[in-house]
Amino acid sequence: VEVQGETISVERSFHYAAAALWLLLRLGGVGARVRRGGGILRSTEQPTGWPESVPSPVSRAATPDQLAAELAAGLNAIRRSVPWQTSAPATVSSFDVLHPGACQVFVADRTFPTWWEALDWAGRLLQEFRRSHVGDASAIAQLLTKGRMTVRRIQRAVLGLPLVFFFKSMFEELTAKGVPDSDARRKASATIVPQHGLGRASPLIVRVAPLAGEPQQYAVTMLLFRSRFLPDRQMSVRPQDRSVRPVWVDAPENHALIDNWFDFVREE
Repeated sequence: VEVQGETISVERSFHYAAAALWLLLRLGGVGARVRRGGGILRSTEQPTGWPESVPSPVSRAATPDQLAAELAAGLNAIRRSVPWQTSAPATVSSFDVLHPGACQVFVADRTFPTWWEALDWAGRLLQEFRRSHVGDASAIAQLLTKGRMTVRRIQRAVLGLPLVFFFKSMFEELTAKGVPDSDARRKASATIVPQHGLGRASPLIVRVAPLAGEPQQYAVTMLLFRSRFLPDRQMSVRPQDRSVRPVWVDAPENHALIDNWFDFVREE
């Protein structure tokens, strides 16, 4: 196979495939909910014929500190063995780039006895963090009740689109006045979507990582890819109640909200 003037042998192709598999096992996953802890894969033993220049897919880390060091060493080894670009992208990329200047990997400094407790911890923190940012929700509520927006940018959208808002208090107030449930739910709901397309995957990836040793323990890793959030500068806020006209708002310009999320986790 020839790629950009370079002939790649079968052996080299196998090496690249092994490196890609290492990244999938150690930083990625498979499935629709992989960015929120689903679809995690791991290798229980090293395959026969595994390339020596590619780190072992089997984790030996027994603590979060060891896991962080193991991931760092593995990424450095793969970078040395594969002709990756050494400099960060000059501009914000439209796709995820695994480079220190465009991606960060964090390991939470605590362990959990089960994978579901680890996932529950991360999920509850993310839920608390989202709820603490009431400005976006207040602006959407203003649109549903008064037909106008009080802000020009919805920051929480950076966690992924579509973003659905449902106001339980508004729903209960409407049903108490005799509005049918289905109509009340529509009047109390709105969805934010990109200008083109149906959604945008979150640049924040949360993973549960099994640790080595007995008894079994689990850690939580988090990745942030600082790629361009949307190709367009605007998003559409669409009330479910069709009597309220959709409005355009600005898309997030940066990942400051997710940086605040990491600060929030550190405080915990």
